[in-house]
Amino acid sequence: RGMSLEEFKTIYWWEWSHRFLGRLLGVAFLLPFLAFWIAGYIPRVLLPRLAGLFVLGGLQGAVGWYMVKSGLVARVDVSQYRLAAHLGIAVAILGYTLWLVFDLGRERDPATRSGSRASAWVAAAVLALIYLQILAGGLVAGLDAGFGYNTWPLINGAFVPSGLGEAQPLVLNLFENPLTVQFDHRMLGYTVVLATILQAGWLTLRRAAPEL
Repeated sequence: RGMSLEEFKTIYWWEWSHRFLGRLLGVAFLLPFLAFWIAGYIPRVLLPRLAGLFVLGGLQGAVGWYMVKSGLVARVDVSQYRLAAHLGIAVAILGYTLWLVFDLGRERDPATRSGSRASAWVAAAVLALIYLQILAGGLVAGLDAGFGYNTWPLINGAFVPSGLGEAQPLVLNLFENPLTVQFDHRMLGYTVVLATILQAGWLTLRRAAPEL
């Protein structure tokens, strides 16, 4: 309601291009994958990993349609839950692809030092926090929370605004209260910045004093 035909054409073009690009990516992956597999160029250990990457791409397309479908019946915008899931799978595909690429040709060191293992755990924790922040951003976008609360660093004139727990039951505030979702997203952002600074400081100290 209230949308002109030209405005609808713009949305339709973006939607069509997005879907077409997704299908093109699937074909661009599948055809070389099958050719290299038949030719015997893919190592046996890498075969299930690449197949899993293709499955993730197919899952992303299915979840994308599931997301769009939520805005075609009782509401004119998509579900924030499905939007966050669609975004989360996209980021997971990117991370999984980079992991596969970086792992190619790397020599295995069975005697991994405890220090490097600790660094890996810290890095994984920071990455998990960043991933959570991205998912929270999907909820913000799905609820259009950025339009209603677009001042910074205060929200409605306060750092901790009133109304964060208005929805009942309380747990719904984390996902369906635009004010709370926006607030959580900001707090996670601050936490990510703090965590990365602490990580950088900790790694710097470890290099300067390996015995720590």
